[in-house]
Amino acid sequence: MQSLWRRRIHKLGYAACFLNIMAGSVVGPMLVIWGTDNAAPDTMRVVVTEAIPGIGAMGSVMGSVPPAAL
Repeated sequence: MQSLWRRRIHKLGYAACFLNIMAGSVVGPMLVIWGTDNAAPDTMRVVVTEAIPGIGAMGSVMGSVPPAAL
């Protein structure tokens, strides 16, 4: 009984990974477009275009730090 339950949870986690990747691949470019459309002069638009992925990369760095180190 327990091994059947673990297999089901494993399959749900596998499906959740695919759903997360599908949603995440759409949100990133939409945030960049939204940020650059709201930036006024061209020089500010260039800075915003490079800053948004940089801020997103900080999230992956924070996710790689083990909780005990915080």
